Amino acid sequence: MLGRAGRLEEACALLSADADSPAVAAVLQTCRLNRALCCVKAERWDDAVGVCSEALQADPGCGMALFRRGQALL
Repeated sequence: MLGRAGRLEEACALLSADADSPAVAAVLQTCRLNRALCCVKAERWDDAVGVCSEALQADPGCGMALFRRGQALL
């Protein structure tokens, strides 16, 4: 999104940031949750459960990961 907004320097800095940084962790978590949503919409239930489990390993209190996993398990 930063690239589309013309914020290329900021995008480059974020993409080259330390993998353990909070900014990178937040972006990865967002990607996991988006991937889980795509899996749910595509009715790829097992994949959705797996992706949500990854998201919950990163953040055990993530309500959206719990919600998406619940959707996939129904």
